[in-house]
Amino acid sequence: MFEKRKRLPQSLKEIFPFSSHYLTLPDGEWMHYIDEGSGPLLVLVHGNPTWSFLFRHLIAYFRRTHRVIAMDHVGMGLSSRPRKYSYNLRQHSRNLKTLLSFVGVGNEIKTFSMLVHDWGCPIGLGAAMDLSASQDLSLIEQLFITNSASFRSKNIPSRINLLKGRLGSFAITRMNLFAKMALFMAPAKRLHPKIKEALLFPYQTPRDRIGIDHFVQDIPLTTDDESYSSLKRIEDKLKTLKTTPAIIWGMKDFCFDKTFLDTWIKIYPEAKVFELHEASHYLFEDAAKEIIESMLQIINSNVISIKTNLESDEISLHSQ
Repeated sequence: MFEKRKRLPQSLKEIFPFSSHYLTLPDGEWMHYIDEGSGPLLVLVHGNPTWSFLFRHLIAYFRRTHRVIAMDHVGMGLSSRPRKYSYNLRQHSRNLKTLLSFVGVGNEIKTFSMLVHDWGCPIGLGAAMDLSASQDLSLIEQLFITNSASFRSKNIPSRINLLKGRLGSFAITRMNLFAKMALFMAPAKRLHPKIKEALLFPYQTPRDRIGIDHFVQDIPLTTDDESYSSLKRIEDKLKTLKTTPAIIWGMKDFCFDKTFLDTWIKIYPEAKVFELHEASHYLFEDAAKEIIESMLQIINSNVISIKTNLESDEISLHSQ
């Protein structure tokens, strides 16, 4: 059966006013992505249960100076929702590699910058490795790590661990429990109703939530888990990054807490760390202005004063 593409209603286009693009992948599925601006390439990679909407403030700002790509993983956002699919870390990385190749990485674009969040971290780094002839992270010119992990850990919150298994799948797909819980548990600030509507928009039916469920079930905790070896492959290559990363961290995150930040610092002791003490897992909702300012410090170390329009209604519409 042909799957209809989701279209944002006009009320949501007002807060996500970017043109949609679609790429047909080698397996016939299609990936939705935003492609705004021109200049050096900046790739934004989301996690679960979000979509490219989470990066709207960054897209709006950095499209002035960069070509900004923000995509939706298959099964997420405005991308396709196949019922039978390899929803695992390796496949998501392959899909992102296909998109990056399509926009020119490895040809006219020799290096690129990347910001990663949640599952987007191993997916993004895996794609960068797949694009590299030496299967390492040498193509990344600048890496911005936000609340996430690309290393093995059994430090999973019990409230998420309870959702692994059949009962959890039922709660995620039939009740939309994971996405709805995230609206209250992932931000530090109360979200505006319109932002809640936008975050939930792609996940209206049980089929819409297939991708969310598979991300939860795919969390690799033991060697028996499908994506365990894929995660280890990425972990083993973290030291091949040719640049010093920046780490921007929401310190109130219940999921990727300070222990994950501490592990990143052990891996990259020279990293520039920005601790956002009033932000949580959805730090892009809690502290968009601070994130952009932190990124600008890295992108242009000569910036003395930062003039932005981040106080506009579009940017400030994240809490009430």
